[in-house]
Amino acid sequence: MSDLPLGVSTWCFNGTASDEVRMVVDAGAPLARESLPAVTAYYHDLVDVLLASEVKSVELWHSLAYQHPWVLAEVERLAQAGLIHSYHAPFGRRLDLSSLDSSVRKAGVSACNASADILARLGGKTLVIHASSLIENPDEMQKRERQSAESIAEIADHCAGLGVNLAVEVLAGRAVGSSGSEIFAILELAGCPNTGVCIDVNHVFPPDRLVPTVYLLNDGILTLHISDYDGISERHWLPMQGMMDWPGMINALRQVDYPGPFLYEVRFEASTISDVIERIEENYDQLMG
Repeated sequence: MSDLPLGVSTWCFNGTASDEVRMVVDAGAPLARESLPAVTAYYHDLVDVLLASEVKSVELWHSLAYQHPWVLAEVERLAQAGLIHSYHAPFGRRLDLSSLDSSVRKAGVSACNASADILARLGGKTLVIHASSLIENPDEMQKRERQSAESIAEIADHCAGLGVNLAVEVLAGRAVGSSGSEIFAILELAGCPNTGVCIDVNHVFPPDRLVPTVYLLNDGILTLHISDYDGISERHWLPMQGMMDWPGMINALRQVDYPGPFLYEVRFEASTISDVIERIEENYDQLMG
């Protein structure tokens, strides 16, 4: 087995779902009673494919569907196989952890804590969060950073009680944590030992910053979001379709002894869940030689 075992986010597969199901599994809409059979069937098929694949680690993309016992029972099959690695908590302006509106900030903390509860129940160890949404007014940045650090500290404290680590994702654009050094500063301000970083390689601009970012973050890297892009905007393409230095990236991960999965967060046209996993496995095998 590779020292960088294959991982996938369930987000990779949500594009194959029907519009009805996609609103729940991809867009975070509440699970309506009439949609329950279709959503449960989607997760049943997804879990079947993942259990039969080369995948060693799975990141759950947030969905309110996990609150229903039928859906959770399907996801628990992944937990029983020891495949649950991480959970991507919900994010957005209404849940902004850096918000100057205390009700918004607290709503974000509550949503992340609820995600950590699900993750811990499923045996996963890494909760991935966004430290902020995009910040329109640059004059607010310092205040937003302090708010975000306070939120991170509250979430990390909740996670510590569950035996879960907190990974703050590197973000693109004007946001809290848009570089490795910025995340380190926020984590130092939060002051919690069970925190680290998720490198989403599509958020590192320009591409030649990626390898230095890996060396900078070093043993602070808890997990990855792997995909490729054109060097201009997020694309979430399969690796080797864009501008990333994949040999350099893989070598850097090995040099810093990154212990986690090589976790894909990609999206492309495909008709079935099986088609998606086959292309990811083929791509991974090519990358790892």
